[in-house]
Amino acid sequence: MYKYIVVLFCLLFQNIKAQENLVWVLPALDNDVVKQLNLENNNFNNATTLDPLFAKLLLQKKFKSNEKIRIVHIGDSHIQADLMTSVVRKEFQKQFGNAGRGLLFPQPLVRSNGTGDAIYTSKNYWTGHRITKKDTLNPCGVAAFVMQTNDLIAGFNLKLRNEDTFDKITVFTNKAVNEIDLSYNIMENDLHCYKQNTGVNSFNLHRETSSITIKLSANDSIRYYGTSLEKNNGGIIYDAIGANSARYLDYNRTNLFWEQLPAIKADCYIISLGTNEAQDPNVNLETFIKNVTEVCTKLKFISPEAVIIIATPPVSYYRKTQPNFTVQSIANTLIKFCNNNNYAYWDLFNTSKGLDGASVWKGNNWLNTDLVHFTNKGYDLQAKLLLLAFANSWNAFLEKN
Repeated sequence: MYKYIVVLFCLLFQNIKAQENLVWVLPALDNDVVKQLNLENNNFNNATTLDPLFAKLLLQKKFKSNEKIRIVHIGDSHIQADLMTSVVRKEFQKQFGNAGRGLLFPQPLVRSNGTGDAIYTSKNYWTGHRITKKDTLNPCGVAAFVMQTNDLIAGFNLKLRNEDTFDKITVFTNKAVNEIDLSYNIMENDLHCYKQNTGVNSFNLHRETSSITIKLSANDSIRYYGTSLEKNNGGIIYDAIGANSARYLDYNRTNLFWEQLPAIKADCYIISLGTNEAQDPNVNLETFIKNVTEVCTKLKFISPEAVIIIATPPVSYYRKTQPNFTVQSIANTLIKFCNNNNYAYWDLFNTSKGLDGASVWKGNNWLNTDLVHFTNKGYDLQAKLLLLAFANSWNAFLEKN
């Protein structure tokens, strides 16, 4: 943190001009939508803890530095689908530069839902599971998933939609994989073979590409945990790490996740969990907060300079019958924890009008038919609210500096 204080001191004496160009302006929400929310709650509380992140963003915005700023959003099914986070990612990269798509996992190859901006194909049969299904013989990795094949030579093709490109790739595998073949831009005969035995391997490509074929060779079953796609320039990488039904406990008990997470070098962690704990009306809040504490302690240990933002869970119903009162207990417990320990938090629950908001979101078709997940409009609104909280704190940071 101290080096960012020095950066801010230097910036002050460089007489930053045209500060209005640094202000983050977002489109206003529709008035009818605003009336159905508590926007006065839509802020980052304990926001001064975010100054190190904003100092990095200021350097990037003002001087177009070659530094990457990496935001890692950890969560459950709300995050696995990448509906909310994709909107946030695009806006961040519009404001501060695109340093790459970031972490991806081919959920469709193991018959699960995933992001819509990547296409995967494979000739091999893969089995897999997510972080909620504990299996010590086949643990999940950095993307909260794992997939495995008994074939000793296997691979898949990855193609990004929307004309996005990358020229650096990091591949997460088990150590039984001893050779990685990367082929891309076949017309130019870009084909490279690399030896590996570390499990986390990064490669600079000869040119930008939007698709790549990854082939893995091993002397035992192949396990694959994820791929990070980057650009060799500065800007934002916004990773979405989510798994259906995930809880704080599920992340805590998965050692390989914590072993691989440092490789992506986060500057900011956003934690969106609590929905699944709230499905138990008898949840032990003391045990819950112990799990929250453990996650935060581990994050601070592996990334001591990274900032942490904890989100309260969104509104939902319990078994489709009534607003879920346990979500309110979870939200209040998280708020108290953050205030006691000086963590930044985003109170999505009360911004959404709390228990009363469940019927509001249902009535506006922002909640999905299961009354726990959200429609595309609902996730889009959550993304806009998160961006507004970021923009408000960013602009306040500019004012005081």
